[in-house]
Amino acid sequence: LRVMVDVLPPDKVIEGDPWGIPIIFPALFVSLLSLFGVSFLTKKPKPEELTKFFPEKKKEYQKIG
Repeated sequence: LRVMVDVLPPDKVIEGDPWGIPIIFPALFVSLLSLFGVSFLTKKPKPEELTKFFPEKKKEYQKIG
């Protein structure tokens, strides 16, 4: 936090937003980049691991009425 204050002193920050843009945009960019980066770096699950959460049997539903 101290580094941020040295780089962007409060009197130089435009309307409370560093670099003149709302802080949500850089945060969104970093979080999406992290999400995609981690998902591309991890290996795919085995089919038997997926069947625990997504069973293949389909339920048949009765028509009401």
